Amino acid sequence: MSADAGNDLTESATDGGAFYDDATLQTAIQANTTAIGTKEDLANKSDDTALGNSTTLYPTQNAVKTYVDAEVSASEQTIVSADAGNDLTESATDGGAFYDDATLQTAIQANTTVIALKEDAANKSNDGTLFDNSATDFPTEQAVKAYVDTQIATVPNFVNTNLTMTTTRTHQIGANNLIFNGAGSVGIDIVPSSKLHVNGDIRAEGAITASGTITTVPDYVFQKYFLGYSDLKKSYNFQTLSQIEAFVKSNYHLPGIQSAEEIKTQGFWDLGQASQLNLEKIEELFLHTIEQEKKIAQLKTENQSLSAELESLRKDMDEIKALLKNKN
Repeated sequence: MSADAGNDLTESATDGGAFYDDATLQTAIQANTTAIGTKEDLANKSDDTALGNSTTLYPTQNAVKTYVDAEVSASEQTIVSADAGNDLTESATDGGAFYDDATLQTAIQANTTVIALKEDAANKSNDGTLFDNSATDFPTEQAVKAYVDTQIATVPNFVNTNLTMTTTRTHQIGANNLIFNGAGSVGIDIVPSSKLHVNGDIRAEGAITASGTITTVPDYVFQKYFLGYSDLKKSYNFQTLSQIEAFVKSNYHLPGIQSAEEIKTQGFWDLGQASQLNLEKIEELFLHTIEQEKKIAQLKTENQSLSAELESLRKDMDEIKALLKNKN
């Protein structure tokens, strides 16, 4: 025998024994020992249908079935009740064991109702684009916020987009309304009937100018007066002060100017037209003033001539008086 530990027959410097290693066999033996420990001893199998109280013996299937059938038969009870819903309740028809599961069934129904109201967690979506347009998935708060923020950022507004309006829209700004009628007109506190319609006073810190279709200016007054015609306004006629006086006496307003009644019927005062007509009348006044200046100058010349003639006559009268005096 080798002097090695475990009595292995291995090559050793101390005994020179034959070389042999039994480690594999020892592992197999240990596994078998463990397996044997988990098995029941056949000697403990029992066919006793009375089933004693042993903690070592174990009954066969036949012993168990015979014991249970005998006990059930002796109890004279119906295990499954004939009541509706198969409740094990006291009944005149079956004498079943007394058991009422109504409370549990109510609780089960309540849970079933609650469960039906719950969303399946698998349907929770964190997709901030809501791309699927699903009728089953439900988004998280983060997904909703991401989607709404993105959509709002792309919604057309006064800041980032040229808006197209095809119908009347009202935007409340402070106590006033800014109204767009969808046809290119804007009203402030009033539905516009013109391109810009303001219900209130208008104030400008700079110049108010008119352009575009305004091409006729009152130069036609001077053309008509000096040339006898005007290409700017062929219908214009320059009137004398006598003609203007007769018109004013009959109509109580200047020629070419709307009457108070006409302005009232029209409902507004056209400032552009009024400015043009005012300039027309100013130019006419200048021409009438020039005519009067000429007449005054002419009268002055005539007056000077008459004064000279009168002075000459005075001298002649003085000479005649002197001659008559000398004769006497």
